[in-house]
Formats: sequence, C-alpha cells, structure tokens
Amino acid sequence: MVRFSTEITPSDPQEQSVLLVGQKCYLDFLDNESVKPKIGTRVTEELYEKALSLVKGNTESVPLYLKYATLARLPNVCSRHNTPSQAHTLAKLVKAHMGGGRDGFIVVACDYRDILASACAIARCFPLYSKKQRDTAFTITVNFIVMDPCKVKGRIMEDDIDCLNAAAMGVRLSARIVDMPCSEMHTDAFIQEICKVGDMLNIKPVIINPFSPNDNLALSF
Repeated sequence: MVRFSTEITPSDPQEQSVLLVGQKCYLDFLDNESVKPKIGTRVTEELYEKALSLVKGNTESVPLYLKYATLARLPNVCSRHNTPSQAHTLAKLVKAHMGGGRDGFIVVACDYRDILASACAIARCFPLYSKKQRDTAFTITVNFIVMDPCKVKGRIMEDDIDCLNAAAMGVRLSARIVDMPCSEMHTDAFIQEICKVGDMLNIKPVIINPFSPNDNLALSF
C-alpha cells in the first residue's frame, strides 16, 4: 500500500525504513527539527548535521542508521530528456533504499509544482503485481515538505493528498494491468477490472459484446 499524508508522524528506523530525499537547494528544509520524528533517537543531531553537509557536497546518499534510514540528494541539473523534478532519479533512490518488504516512510523536499510527478514516480516503484516479490503486505507512507510560502508550515493540504492518493492508485492499477501476462490479464479479466473500477466510481459501464445474439450489431469481415 502506498499512501500520502500531510502529517510527519513519529517512527523508528529499526521498525520502519526511512528515506529523506531532496535536491540540493531544498535540503535545508530537511533540517534536524523537521525530520526528528522520523529518525527519533537513533540518529543524533550532530550525526545528522554531518550527514547533511556530506549530501550537500558531492555525496549522493548517506546512511543514517544501518541500511534502514538514508539521507539522499537529487541532482539539480537535468537534460532536455528529463524533468526538473528529477522523478527518474527519485525512483532509482526509492528502489535502492526502500526494498525488503517492510513498512517505510519517504520524506521528499521539493517545489510544489514537482509534487505530482514525484508522487507518481514513487507509486510506480511499488507494483501491485510482481512475480519476483511475494510479500506485498506493507505500507509506504509519503510526506512532502514544500518550499511554497503559501503552504502552512511547508506542508500540502488535504485536497492535494486526495489527488495524490487517487493518482497513485491509478498508476499502480495501470501498471498491474500492463505487467500481468496475457494468460492472466485476458479479455474476460480485463472486463472484470472495468467492472471493479466502475463499482469504485459508482458507475455502471456499458459492455458491448459484438458476438452476442442479443446485440443488434452488424459485423462485416
């Protein structure tokens, strides 16, 4: 399960993995006071400040507590084929540091305009269908710290959270349909998926079967 939240709730890196990530110009928003609930007493303030100084330099990521808490930096420079959000690099970092099939938290410091792209990139890292990963019964909670002065305490609103959760569900559902082989996601199964989505949206889809005798459809071959 991937969900987005406005509140940075307390957690313990020994129990849940933690990834703190942002571009160099946004790392100041990931100061010790902001991320203290996520790292607790496992990481001292002195150690965190030292890790932050390393990440602001040339180091891409620094482990804070074993392999379960990591501070990482996104590149600032992007080519014409990438996006300012650096969503492709964010996805690589999430895959590298948030595996293992355990609950975890991701805190992203970014510009408000980059939130949707970052959210979709994170959602795609946790597929609903996988033959390699058996354990999918874990929850990844994502928090965004934005540098938009119009946002209260640098956090997004509940309307934004609803939008991100819906977008993440759409991304993961679409990926599952594409990732499943034709032996499992065949025509009948695809129609069942359409009906499930219709039930979620409180709509009744119209399914036209051209081979049904009840449908007045003329087929030409």
